[in-house]
Amino acid sequence: MRVGPETRSWREGECLIFDDTVEHEAWNRARNTRVDLLFDFLRPGISIDMQDEPPAEVRDFVSKRR
Repeated sequence: MRVGPETRSWREGECLIFDDTVEHEAWNRARNTRVDLLFDFLRPGISIDMQDEPPAEVRDFVSKRR
């Protein structure tokens, strides 16, 4: 998995936590199917009312892709 400039590998029995508002990609080069369980965390400093609002950088990126 790559998040921003950093690449990490998943290890059995461990988990990876990352900020999905940063450009990221994941791939599975194993022969077996991998199933991911996703959790959303409230970002520090963000009120509950704003938790579903992406950062301005993400909104700008998405709007340029349309």
